Amino acid sequence: MLYVTSTDFQNNVGMYLNQLSQGDLIITRNGVSVAKLTKPSPLDFPRIPTPITDSLYGIVKGASEVTLDEIRAERLAKYDDGLS
Repeated sequence: MLYVTSTDFQNNVGMYLNQLSQGDLIITRNGVSVAKLTKPSPLDFPRIPTPITDSLYGIVKGASEVTLDEIRAERLAKYDDGLS
């Protein structure tokens, strides 16, 4: 566990973010611990959020069980019906 002052953290954010793989980081202000940075586990972020899809995530129940091929077939079937 590494302790760093808030001023030093602000001036060297990139360096300290790289050091998170070695352990936790405690940020102090006036000698008092104010924050703890830890490396996230894969369970903390199962997907990469995107601004466009965030509002839609989880809106359709069972959507995680639908395959890409099923989505494609449903979309193409919509156009096939009108051509018959």
